[in-house]
Amino acid sequence: MKKTTKVMKVKKMKKIVCLLVMIASVSALKAQVKKEFPTKEKILAMAEEKKVTEKKFRWGISWNQYWTTITGSELPKVSAINFPADPNTGVTDLKGTPINPSTGQNLDLSNSNAKQLFLKPSIGFNIRAEYYVRPFIGIGIGVGLQQRGTGIINPDNSGGSFSNPWVVNQKGVQGDRDSTYRERLRFNSVDIPVSLLLRTPKDIIKGVKLSASAGALFVISDYVNDVFLSVEDGFHKEKDLTDSYNLNDVGLQFSVGPEIDIGATVFQLHFIYAKGTDNVFKKGSNSIFGSGPENGKHETIGFRVAWLF
Repeated sequence: MKKTTKVMKVKKMKKIVCLLVMIASVSALKAQVKKEFPTKEKILAMAEEKKVTEKKFRWGISWNQYWTTITGSELPKVSAINFPADPNTGVTDLKGTPINPSTGQNLDLSNSNAKQLFLKPSIGFNIRAEYYVRPFIGIGIGVGLQQRGTGIINPDNSGGSFSNPWVVNQKGVQGDRDSTYRERLRFNSVDIPVSLLLRTPKDIIKGVKLSASAGALFVISDYVNDVFLSVEDGFHKEKDLTDSYNLNDVGLQFSVGPEIDIGATVFQLHFIYAKGTDNVFKKGSNSIFGSGPENGKHETIGFRVAWLF
């Protein structure tokens, strides 16, 4: 009898222990479930917090596809390509009077028209950072490399395949060596834009906001080259004109466009317009322009594609 009672007590103890283990397990499971599965409100709050279009601080990179030129009240009548080698010495004189390459005589520029310039493609990229002090207003800064400059149109003196293929020059050569959209003035620059940013507080359509910027653009050029393209053989004529152009400029830059939420990144497409404030033509003894009246400023249009995190 005692043995039976003892066995019953052991079984009872086992049941109690099992019950306690089950209670402890269920409590731990509930705690785990509660920890791993937050409420609906918390999930929505977490998703809203991670939405990149709502972040106060964003940074990223941009690719700039611009078209650039120089506009002004007094554009130059000559450029470096029109200063050929002196027929007597064979030395190129960037400071002297331009020479007619066919006759060897000095050119009379008194009645000449200003050079015709055209927009040339100029690429670049930036590292950008944006900070929004309010959902709709912020400040932005960037730094990057950017090409600038202009295309230069020359008169067609000899004819050729690009304009009048039936015309042969004085030396009996049929070609187009001297004209038509081949000359480029190229600036290699570091751009530092500082902007006031605006954006719509709410999406204009789901996942898309509209943003804009306006501010100062600091331009620091490293060198300036004049290039005359030779499509026939690829041997382009190139002259360093760094001493003839002002390398630093402060411009005004404006942009506007959509920014699209694509998950962890904002895809931003902005249309750009920028205008310099300083005269690009340097005057003095080291410049091909001497003390002439030339006056012009950088002008840029194009678009910027940015990825912001």
